[in-house]
Amino acid sequence: MKSLRLDRHRARTGKEPHKYFLQEFNVKKPKSAAQLESLISEFIELKGGICTKVTTSGRRLVNKSKVKDVLGHERTLIEDKWIPGTTEVGTSDLIASIPGYVGAVYIEVKFSKSDRQSERQIKFQKKVESRGFKYIIVKTLDDILPLWG
Repeated sequence: MKSLRLDRHRARTGKEPHKYFLQEFNVKKPKSAAQLESLISEFIELKGGICTKVTTSGRRLVNKSKVKDVLGHERTLIEDKWIPGTTEVGTSDLIASIPGYVGAVYIEVKFSKSDRQSERQIKFQKKVESRGFKYIIVKTLDDILPLWG
C-alpha cells in the first residue's frame, strides 16, 4: 500500500517526496470499521478500480420557519424530521468495480471479532451470488488481495 501511495505521488508531482514526508505514506492499522472501509476504498482506487461506500440510513431534514409570538417577537421554529433511505437493508458496505471482473464486487466489512452478518445481510449476499456477482467479507486489508490474483 505504501508503494502504491508513493507511485501515485510520483505520478502527480513528477518527483520523489521529501524524506520528512515519507511517514505520511505509511499505512496505519485501522482502529474502526470506517477506517478499514476507507483503506479498502483507497487501495481499490490505487489499483485502478472504482469503489463506492453505500449508506442505508437515510437523512435528516430540518425545516425552519419564522413566526411572531403574541408579544411581536420573531421566533424560529425548527421541525426535525428523518427521511428513511431507499437503499435495500442488508446491502454491503462497499461496491467496487475491479479490473478483471465482469460486474460489481460487493464488499462487506466486519471489523471486530463479535461483528457478524445480520439475517438481512446474509439474504442480500445470497441474492448477489445467485445473480453471478462476487460478494466477499473483509476483516483485514489482506482479505481483498485475492481479487488481484
